[in-house]
Amino acid sequence: MQKRYFIALAAFLFTCISANAKNPAWINTPAKVYPAEKYMFSVGHDSNRASAELNAVQGLAAMFSQSIKADSTAEKRLLEGKVNGTVANASLSSFDQKVIRNISQDDLIGIEIPEYYEDQKRSTWYVIAVIDRAKVTELYESMISKNNESINKLLSRVNGISMDSYALCDYAADIAVLNERYLERLSVINSDAARRIQSSCKSSKDIKIQLFDIASKIPVYLSIKNDDTGKYSAAFANVITKYGFKTTKSDAARYYFTGSIEYSEAKTADGKNIHCRYELVTYLKDRQNNVELFPFALSGRASHYNFVGAKNRAEKTIEKKISSDFDNKFNKFLKQISVE
Repeated sequence: MQKRYFIALAAFLFTCISANAKNPAWINTPAKVYPAEKYMFSVGHDSNRASAELNAVQGLAAMFSQSIKADSTAEKRLLEGKVNGTVANASLSSFDQKVIRNISQDDLIGIEIPEYYEDQKRSTWYVIAVIDRAKVTELYESMISKNNESINKLLSRVNGISMDSYALCDYAADIAVLNERYLERLSVINSDAARRIQSSCKSSKDIKIQLFDIASKIPVYLSIKNDDTGKYSAAFANVITKYGFKTTKSDAARYYFTGSIEYSEAKTADGKNIHCRYELVTYLKDRQNNVELFPFALSGRASHYNFVGAKNRAEKTIEKKISSDFDNKFNKFLKQISVE
């Protein structure tokens, strides 16, 4: 009886060893196939190939430090720059759509999927994602170098104190931030190469100092008609100065931000409450070139049992919308000034 037990156990262990022997070596010992001095790697597994690929890529992407979430408007402009050639771009390997939906483009740079394997007995897919250190070092060095050229070209076009000069610096700073993200990744892949080229890279911090120096010398004349309490002027000023500009009451300024607020009273249909309707219309203008740069308007209504209460509610709503909606629009305007 005992002899038969040991025979059965030995047969079972032999079956397990045989089954495991059929699996590719990279599943359990990837470093033997992809030596760590030449590759970074991550093995993912799941019941379907797409999920296994996503797990593998996520594991590799997680080896890089996570950067702070970037300004979406800046990211959109950088993406457009990659399309038109102003910003360096990398051709990506063919990934499953599930990976593309869940991993940012920058996190996919240099990642390849060289091997897949389906273990039919366990109904499991295995995928290995790798980064070839030498190949990707060369790729990052090329991208960083190209971006530095673009930064230098943008800064060479800065001429005088104007919002156009501000925009050129702002774009250069965005590209420099992207380069710093690339350097951070390169330092994980090849720290020696990252140290070697870092000194030749323009610092986003230095460019932003230049950016705010330009902004600080650009006064914006600010005047809102019928703003009796000054609340709206203060809200607009908070946004404008956030970007480094200063506001002034001197009408000699090149840039004008002017407009007006109007209120009207109306009763609700049941006659129990009062509406305060409001309409705020403003625009930013370059007086030197006699060009209206962009408009900003708000309209709506607030209700209360008397007009004073309704107006107070309207004022609070307008202030909040200036802080959010106007901020977003002003930011987009600054990043859409032509720099091509």
